[in-house]
Amino acid sequence: MPVDYKPSAAYDVIKYIWNKIVSDGVLTLTDYNIAAGNNSLFTVVPIIPVQEAPELVNHIGDKPYLVYDYSMLGESITHTPVWMINRDELVFSIFSPDQAKIVEIINWFSNEFRRKDESARDINSWAGLGGNFYFYHTNIISAMASAFTDEESGRMVGEVVLGYDYTRNADGDGKFI
Repeated sequence: MPVDYKPSAAYDVIKYIWNKIVSDGVLTLTDYNIAAGNNSLFTVVPIIPVQEAPELVNHIGDKPYLVYDYSMLGESITHTPVWMINRDELVFSIFSPDQAKIVEIINWFSNEFRRKDESARDINSWAGLGGNFYFYHTNIISAMASAFTDEESGRMVGEVVLGYDYTRNADGDGKFI
């Protein structure tokens, strides 16, 4: 049976973040409802990859959104010789016209992911995961609230760098299944 290489631990972490940041009341789900052509609404997830999309900003107005970049580092921060444990980092740029909202989101990230093993346990216990990964450790590598940015409609930007250690389901030879 061929291996499905599409699953990513980063995607599971992002899904977890979206679920928790809404359930904790930091972002409001209905703020991201967009009208469709047939008089219906659909919800966009305001956590998008790598490049800010002008179309998203046009639809959500002055609501905050996050742009992420993803790095697969390979080696766990525990520097364990156990090669099965992987290390990734997600860099989130938080765009908002409201500096207080950026600080609130940064504080939420800190509260959610600073607890290392306990934060990883929370991710593992969330029912919305794809089932391919097991998380061991999380940490906030850095966080900062910045100033205005010219490219993003005068919005301010903050940044959070989140690290996490995990394994992916594998066979007896250590190959992905």
